[in-house]
Amino acid sequence: MDSLKNTLYKVPLLRTFFRWIKNIVLLNRFKHHTLTRLNQFEARTDSLNQQMEQIRQELNQRMDQIHQELDQTHREQEEKLLLSLYRHGRSQQYRIDQFLFDVKERLAEPSITQIDAIAEASDTLDPFYLAFEDRFRGSREAILERCREYLPLLSPLRGRSTSTALDLGCGRGEWLQTLLSAGFQARGIDLGGAMIATCTQAGLDVQQLSALDALRAESDASLDLISAFHLIEHLTWNELYTLTVEIFRVLKPGGLVLLETPNAQNLLVATQTFYKDPTHRNPVHQDTLKFLLEYHGASKVSIHPLHPFPESMHLQIHSETEQRLNDWIYGAQDYLAIGVKGT
Repeated sequence: MDSLKNTLYKVPLLRTFFRWIKNIVLLNRFKHHTLTRLNQFEARTDSLNQQMEQIRQELNQRMDQIHQELDQTHREQEEKLLLSLYRHGRSQQYRIDQFLFDVKERLAEPSITQIDAIAEASDTLDPFYLAFEDRFRGSREAILERCREYLPLLSPLRGRSTSTALDLGCGRGEWLQTLLSAGFQARGIDLGGAMIATCTQAGLDVQQLSALDALRAESDASLDLISAFHLIEHLTWNELYTLTVEIFRVLKPGGLVLLETPNAQNLLVATQTFYKDPTHRNPVHQDTLKFLLEYHGASKVSIHPLHPFPESMHLQIHSETEQRLNDWIYGAQDYLAIGVKGT
């Protein structure tokens, strides 16, 4: 076979023919291989084009979503700004109206006789009210124990290097003493001279001032905590509204306001025990107080029912009716509203 091949290759024409046939075969193989690679390349290109199109569609969808979110955020920011400006305007208008009212009130100066009568009445009533608190509110030790239970509610203020506090209507100073023990820089004010004397004897930092005068003397955003336990039920509505305006002016962003007051939703409180204190004016419904705090700048308000009547007074529960009666009559005697000033 090899000899035949060698013989044929010796013939020039045949050698040229065989080489030509060989080249044709090699060319066909190369063509087939090239077409195969081209088909593979086209298929890969089509796949990449499809992936690119899918990515482009996803990017367009995401961009549309981002634009919608930005538009929504922009609208929300505009609404918040307008609401803030509205509240600020209402607050400033109220302060102007209150200022004009105070000016009109002070234009009619009391006579010396009236001033002496007021001072004499204050000297007489202060010891009475101190004894009244001792009888009906509880001993100093009992109130101190109760105040310590409130400290976990101040957790939003943890982490601040120093926390400054002002207690309005500090009374005998139990809450002030509790705050000082917890590391606060705490001061208090009260109108009662006997209360101030009691606090001074205990070494507490107190002044004899009204709540509004004390707040007006403070700088903007200067305090971390403002508290008032059983104060607001002694105020007129105008005084309570103005007090709230001043509280949120003085609080730092993220600061807390604590307001404890009798629970008007309890029937025994609303019809009987509230009126034991002759200086009480009106109970403040918790929904009203919550809205008032939110209106003036609280980003969050929580209501905590407190001090239910003893279990021995509760009705035996046989149905949902007894449970409701227990809640309405023997439930929380007080509630605590905690507001967080928005940032």
